[in-house]
Amino acid sequence: MDRSVAAKGNATYRGATPNDIATYSRAEFFDLSLIAEPNLRRIADYWLSRCNGRRMPGRTDIDPIDIPWALSRLFLVDYDRETEEYSYRVAGNEVEEIFSRFTEKFSMRDVNLDEMLPLGSAPIVHERWRPLVQNGDIVYMSGLVYAVAERIPLGARILLPLSDREDGKPSGLIGYTECEWGEYGDGLNSTKLDIHYIPLPEPD
Repeated sequence: MDRSVAAKGNATYRGATPNDIATYSRAEFFDLSLIAEPNLRRIADYWLSRCNGRRMPGRTDIDPIDIPWALSRLFLVDYDRETEEYSYRVAGNEVEEIFSRFTEKFSMRDVNLDEMLPLGSAPIVHERWRPLVQNGDIVYMSGLVYAVAERIPLGARILLPLSDREDGKPSGLIGYTECEWGEYGDGLNSTKLDIHYIPLPEPD
């Protein structure tokens, strides 16, 4: 597959709610150089290496043994195309520690995405993730990566599509988040989140 060619398809983000603080953009080409953080780029490069001529790898193509450095911040999510529900298959300990305050659970395995989010946040997150499950777009976020009140989590996140379907449509994703925690009053920009969609080219 020639991944330097232009991608097909249109951006599908329709806007979520007036409370959505993010700004959005969609690249015209498949271009991983948009990803500024070295670890996020490492995850994207690993994902790319597992495609093996397909638009995206399957969940079974992802082997934790290959990326031990990333496991504490990694998560795998299944997507049901009929119900449009997301459920977490596994998540690293840093991810689980953050979301345990919302779920009051020690494990995120088989937990529905909506159960883990603050009240009112689910529609926003579903819309942010929609281009991934509709088009197969990579989702790259930078800025305020978690919605928490106590501290300011500034960092970056990447979501990469996975497919175990015969038709090649996304059936899940692999994600990775890294951030640094700041305190209010430190002069940090606590209301900014940039979301970039990186489209995949069609297979040859």
